[in-house]
Amino acid sequence: SASFSIVDAMNLKSDLLNVAKLRLGYARVGRDAAPYQVINTYNINFGQSTGAEGSLRNNDFPFNGQAGASANPIFTDVNLKPEFTNEIEAGLNLGILKNRVSLDVTYYNRLTTDVIANRSVPRSTGYFNLTTNFGSIRNKGWEVGLNIVPVSLDNGLKWDIYTAFTRNRNIVESLTEGVQEIVLRNLFSGNTNVVPVVRPGEQFGVLRGTYAARDAQGNLLIDPNTGLIIQSLDTKIIGNPNPDYILGITNTISYKGFSLSGVIDYRHGGQIFSWTNQFLLGRGVTRDTENREVPKIVPGVLGNPNTLQPILGADGQPIRNNIQVVENNLWFQAGGRSFAINGPDETQIFDATTIRLREITLAYEFPKSWLSKTPFGSANLSLSGRNLWFRSPNMPQHTRMDPEVNTFGNTNTQGIDFFAAPSTRRFGVNLRITF
Repeated sequence: SASFSIVDAMNLKSDLLNVAKLRLGYARVGRDAAPYQVINTYNINFGQSTGAEGSLRNNDFPFNGQAGASANPIFTDVNLKPEFTNEIEAGLNLGILKNRVSLDVTYYNRLTTDVIANRSVPRSTGYFNLTTNFGSIRNKGWEVGLNIVPVSLDNGLKWDIYTAFTRNRNIVESLTEGVQEIVLRNLFSGNTNVVPVVRPGEQFGVLRGTYAARDAQGNLLIDPNTGLIIQSLDTKIIGNPNPDYILGITNTISYKGFSLSGVIDYRHGGQIFSWTNQFLLGRGVTRDTENREVPKIVPGVLGNPNTLQPILGADGQPIRNNIQVVENNLWFQAGGRSFAINGPDETQIFDATTIRLREITLAYEFPKSWLSKTPFGSANLSLSGRNLWFRSPNMPQHTRMDPEVNTFGNTNTQGIDFFAAPSTRRFGVNLRITF
């Protein structure tokens, strides 16, 4: 890595420009797998049953007080290789107006080869996952930090505004030879076929599932017998859980030991597959489906459910749908025809754009003079609230669904809600002291 300070090199003495630095760096880093990933081992006192995460549950052994061993449901690759990451990074730091305004801009381009991960395999093999190298992934993007101090007075009143912007693209560049797609996790069957997958040319972890049939112009094909949508017979990429960008703004006002800070987050783009929304809409328990008295017409053109082609009129043009349906049939129908329960997976994909009041904190730093006759070096008392308010404009309004929830937690499976626990609003009191 190297950096070049323009201010120091040119011996600039100015209150306008205080810092001007260019940065450039290159790194190559290796990562190994966890131990015992090239030879299958037995699990002592564990059974073969697994939870949603594929992790073993300690619920079979010991049996009647007797210890036992079971085969590991994760298969190993004897040819497993280390994973390597090559990265180049360039940046610019600026400080102006006596550092009342500072800017930090970073661009990075990171290529990871021989990525090590658990790959789902058919259960007929006797295993759940295979630990192996599956290809290469490129992460590139921008990180921008802007700090502004609009108020800084001699009496101690200070106002800081810090803004952070991140934009990342994690593109799968290649997979193991002969492999066109990798399923990251085998999910539930039944009413959904959605699965997170890795495909060359796509972002990591995109969602594949069933979708509604359309004509060449993108119009929904409508079954002339029902007035409802027609589901295609195959699957395709229907969603991408990765956001376009994330923006965070932190405001902090401090005065004579008191400080008040608030954090606002904005996530633009990214999508989530939501069973919560599907069943709330399908069961008709939110105000989103309360207008049940007026028949509806689904926008689209009439189509042949057998050929998945539009039906043409006497003029050779597709026939616009004019078949009325009742509200209930829009949200709950068998055969992949509704927009909720039993509908194509695509109908349960929602834009996760969200603005959120992430946190507000009011704190007080006790004066040192108050602590002079105590064993404490410092003391700070704070009141805080987290996740106080959010607005997701592209989610069904009355379901109040928070797209930040995720059934599979902090894993490589993102953007899936299988009745995940709702997000929580939290309040706290914190006393921090030092000796």
